[in-house]
Amino acid sequence: MDSDKPKEYQKAIVQVKSGKVQAKDIRELKAVVEKEKALVGIFLTLEEPTRNMTEEAIQSGFYKTGIPKIQILTIKDILENAKKPSIPLQLDYRKKADRVKINEDNLSIFD
Repeated sequence: MDSDKPKEYQKAIVQVKSGKVQAKDIRELKAVVEKEKALVGIFLTLEEPTRNMTEEAIQSGFYKTGIPKIQILTIKDILENAKKPSIPLQLDYRKKADRVKINEDNLSIFD
């Protein structure tokens, strides 16, 4: 994940709810995100979010431009619309090989 400390892992909190979801669920997620110092919180639900839930999530602001601090996704969004959470990633796909000291005695094996 992207952070000011690139060599450390950061957190994203995921909360899954079914049944009657409400704005208080979003406020609780926000509190956990703040307490755990997570970059983002993702609220996954079977039901469509209420307007109050959406407003509560919007009030949380953004982690970075285009990455909401609190995101609400429904199962339908994921399965039918291929929607994905917006999570900041830090990928370092390059890996430098360790330097190996050549042992001259072992080279004779390949002659």
